[in-house]
Amino acid sequence: MYDETMGRISCGLVFFGFNLTFLPQFVMGSRGMPRRYARYDEVFQIWHQMSTIGALILGFGILFGIWVLWRSLSTGKRVSGNPWGSSTLEWQTTSPPHFHNFEFDPYVGELYDYDALTYDPGLEGYVPVQPAVVPAPGKTPVPSPSH
Repeated sequence: MYDETMGRISCGLVFFGFNLTFLPQFVMGSRGMPRRYARYDEVFQIWHQMSTIGALILGFGILFGIWVLWRSLSTGKRVSGNPWGSSTLEWQTTSPPHFHNFEFDPYVGELYDYDALTYDPGLEGYVPVQPAVVPAPGKTPVPSPSH
């Protein structure tokens, strides 16, 4: 599971760094600074410095996000099959899914019926109150062949 606090910090650094990098360049361009000049007018020096600091913050935010992702993959908490409590079909199958996606015909309810889900602390995720898959009426459930 991705560390949400660290992810928010990374997102904030990238957002702040991106804006601090490119907004000064927009201002300089609107005030007549040509692009791709090795030497520029001294009036634009503070804007270039702000843009450089923003690029450093942006790069650090991206590297920090990559580090958080690597740390989450190597030592992070394992997640359940439905950690966000979604009620749509793609979250009602196992991961990886069976050969035919579902063992039995899936239960299709209301799309936004979140009352049909309950939090299972043992799995640390949401599970349907009603079974995710139910056999068709009058048929005996037969598991799909495992390949």
